Amino acid sequence: MRLKKTSYFSFLTIIMIISVFSQTFLVANIQGTNNGITTTQLISENNNIKKVGQYDSGGEVVGVAIHNNYAFLADQVKGLVVIDITNPVNPIYVNEYQAEGESVYDVKIIDDIAYVAHGRAGLRILDVANPLTIIEKGVISDGGIAWKVLVVNNYAYLVDRINGIEIIDITDIENPQKIATFDGQPFDIYIRDEIAFVAAGVNKGLEIVDISDPSSPKKISEVRNEFEDTVSVAVRNDLAYIANRENGIKVVNIKGIRRPKIIANYSNLENGKTWSIWIKDSFAYLANEKDGIEIVDITNFENIKSVGQFKDEGESQSFRVIAENDFIFSAEYEEGLKIYSWKTTAPLPMEDDYVRIDSRSFNFNHSVGPFGAEAYLGDETLALNMSLFLDIGLMSPILVTADVPTKVNAGDNVNLKLGITGENSRFWGRFEGTVKLITPLGDTEVFSLTELGIPEQVDFAAFKTFIGENLTEITNLNSVRLFNITFLNYTVSVLLTPFFNVTGTATVTAGITDNMTQYELDWTTDGEEIIIPIQIPEEVEDFYAIPLEEFQFEIDDLHLDLDNIRLDVLLYDLIPLYSLELNMSSFNLTSPALESKKSWLNPNQENNNTLLFLDGIYPLGYFIIRINFTGGINLPPWSIILLTLGLIVAMALPWILIFTSSRRKRTDTEPIEEIAEEILDEE
Repeated sequence: MRLKKTSYFSFLTIIMIISVFSQTFLVANIQGTNNGITTTQLISENNNIKKVGQYDSGGEVVGVAIHNNYAFLADQVKGLVVIDITNPVNPIYVNEYQAEGESVYDVKIIDDIAYVAHGRAGLRILDVANPLTIIEKGVISDGGIAWKVLVVNNYAYLVDRINGIEIIDITDIENPQKIATFDGQPFDIYIRDEIAFVAAGVNKGLEIVDISDPSSPKKISEVRNEFEDTVSVAVRNDLAYIANRENGIKVVNIKGIRRPKIIANYSNLENGKTWSIWIKDSFAYLANEKDGIEIVDITNFENIKSVGQFKDEGESQSFRVIAENDFIFSAEYEEGLKIYSWKTTAPLPMEDDYVRIDSRSFNFNHSVGPFGAEAYLGDETLALNMSLFLDIGLMSPILVTADVPTKVNAGDNVNLKLGITGENSRFWGRFEGTVKLITPLGDTEVFSLTELGIPEQVDFAAFKTFIGENLTEITNLNSVRLFNITFLNYTVSVLLTPFFNVTGTATVTAGITDNMTQYELDWTTDGEEIIIPIQIPEEVEDFYAIPLEEFQFEIDDLHLDLDNIRLDVLLYDLIPLYSLELNMSSFNLTSPALESKKSWLNPNQENNNTLLFLDGIYPLGYFIIRINFTGGINLPPWSIILLTLGLIVAMALPWILIFTSSRRKRTDTEPIEEIAEEILDEE
């Protein structure tokens, strides 16, 4: 009986242990401890925006509107300028319009009619059905400065920097009539339903105005924005986004329209000012003046994320940006109109936290050479007789990172984020040869470079890996101590200081293929991040593998030109004895001593100083990004607590049953034991 109890106890113990571990594993799976953090072979801050085309009007472009295949530019110098953008790569001038020599600040086009905020020339209404022949249809001017215009139904809402918001009845476009004015010095207006949201200007914030009766606008509420200039506004759902120049954008909760409240802000400015905001889908497009254009994901107002940025060189100043027809159009002041595109399709809203699944560095390493040289440097009193054999190479470390959302399942639409940064590149040289030092005290023996302690490989020049940028710089390596020799109680050292001119361009390109789409990726700026929307198939299990194909380094006319080499001979490592500067013409490239070595340099080539020249495409490899799935479902915290309590009860119940069973058996056996004792007593 006791053996059976022990067996029963052991059996239940094993069952409970299995139960606890299996249920704990289930909880871990449900909670997603995996978090999608895996990859296999991926070898490894402007982004996935590419400039497609540009038109420089020669004026000062501050606004743009797109209609059919034409861009209408608001130019402070030339008025309204019309550009044919049928081929965005090559915009073509079509026509222009200007009244009274005044500036144009904004234009909107509805059904072939252009409404032009023409500065001191007021509101101009133009027929642009044929852009080659612009016909003026209507005019209204009252001495103010027409800054922005918005057309809703039969009304034009003219933002006048002096008079406020002027509401104009345009039922008859040839005879527009002003019916009301809302006082102020605003910069912008956005209208939804019968409510106007006004960017109120200098040291002011957002004003909310009832325009249900256009002839009698009434302010409902406002959000003060002290000491900041509110210059642009856009609305999405129950949130208004206002641009504040120096401080980026602020998010205003307008659900309670009579009590709006600033609830978040976002700024990524370095030198610029945010002049305008344009919202399309889940993204806000910002014109950040000297900081160029920026695209931010506004899916979650508490965590606004930058998903694209482009800052051009030169005097570019972005004042207005809009997104139309799969392109981004930016009014960039003295540099005219610039047209951009996403490198991939627009990314999905990024709501999830991201985790880095891999971060690795690999090298582009290319050797060019060798060449040989024999040179006698100096004169009969002090000289170096050198025989050299030199290989030249380029090594560019490149860091690639891959990020995915923390929770990924089959069938999900997710964003894969790829980043690339260039670390310090370097040109290197590998030496072989001999050196003989000639001094007034006599000549040294012939030493090999190895005997003199000259390293076989020396860095000539180091610089930031250039990706998509023209590189033109003169750089020099800190002096390299070639050797020290003690000769007749004198210690003589030789320092070598090379000066180089590095020119060229390089880009890293790749293609990524999932089962749905082929994406051609092109990193155009060092440190950029590419956002790639990936549709994970439903039928795959456990993980999804994505190939990164044709990963390659493209180099265009990369030169390492020798400017000069300076050799300094020092006594006791301090006193200068001799200094000599030489260029490639100082070397005898056809030295008999090295005739067995093939010289890479051709003395007849156009630039005799070029030590290294690269031009072409150099494959970097074929890599696989592997995303493991989270698996299971996500349970709320209360369900985990209930599951834990269930485990405790499940573990305790068998012991309660055993204890109860044992007590019952003892109680049942007590009368039998008493009778047995009585019988024994009688005996």
